[in-house]
Amino acid sequence: MSLTEWNTDAIRKLLTAAFDDDQLQELCFDYFRPVYEKCSGVRKDQKIQRLLEHCVRHDQVEKLLGLVKERNPEQYARFDQILRRVGTPSPFCSSAWWATRASFQAASSSLRCSRMWRRSSRRCASSCRRARWAALHDACSV
Repeated sequence: MSLTEWNTDAIRKLLTAAFDDDQLQELCFDYFRPVYEKCSGVRKDQKIQRLLEHCVRHDQVEKLLGLVKERNPEQYARFDQILRRVGTPSPFCSSAWWATRASFQAASSSLRCSRMWRRSSRRCASSCRRARWAALHDACSV
């Protein structure tokens, strides 16, 4: 996902406009079976939310958008320009997280920093925590 962050609000609106409830159920059954298994008896907006969460979590947004473009090109064309936000990668993007981890470990010279990294690597890799770790590293390397 390099430098692309997905506009999930626009994708949610696209899915709502492109598919009715039955079509969405078929899409999930054919291509996103784990979502299908969790979506029996839920409303359309809940199905869309679960599908979107699954695709973002498993880096399958491009696959989802390709299927939407194939099945409903008119609706896809309406939303095409607003589906992506170009900028810095999401803090939850695995490649960004691992790059930050590698640079932190390479710069880490004290035992305190490496212990902090090991403890924190079990947690969510949000940008505010990374900023605190960088500040801690700067403080203990003085």
